[in-house]
Amino acid sequence: MKIGQAIVGMVAIVAAMAAVSAGAVWCEKRFLGPDYDERQKIARGNAYRVSFWVGTVYALGGMVYYQFFAQAQSEVIEPSLLLFGGIALTALAFHTYCLLTNAALPLGQRPGGTALVYLLLGGVNLAQTIARHRGGQPLALAGQGSSLLMSLVLSVFFLSLSVLYAIRMVWQEKE
Repeated sequence: MKIGQAIVGMVAIVAAMAAVSAGAVWCEKRFLGPDYDERQKIARGNAYRVSFWVGTVYALGGMVYYQFFAQAQSEVIEPSLLLFGGIALTALAFHTYCLLTNAALPLGQRPGGTALVYLLLGGVNLAQTIARHRGGQPLALAGQGSSLLMSLVLSVFFLSLSVLYAIRMVWQEKE
């Protein structure tokens, strides 16, 4: 790749990001979103900050792993599995912070339906994972078996969110 092509590619990426951001601002003004009070908006902003740092630390750990440890091992963790795990961990950090600060759902919305949907998603993913594993697909950190491990991570993610929302349903914050 030549330097000119790289510059054109980077300019195209920045232009695309600007267009997506402008589209998001336009949509926010045009279509009203869910109703959060000011305290919830501040808490959600803090949750984004915490989850950003969780993701950053996770990414740095992944880079250190690949730089120093992956070269010495024969079986390396699949990069897509590490990436998927980082995304799930970051999203879980965001949801957990929002649930602990009572900022996860818009005003007046109850967590029961959300807990049920996450329970169904987690249960279906777990059932598919178990069926694929019983069908002979191995559970491995690298190669084809890593897709089964990704499915397991996804089911644990959804099931843990279901548990968190169910706890939130029982544990109501005093106003």
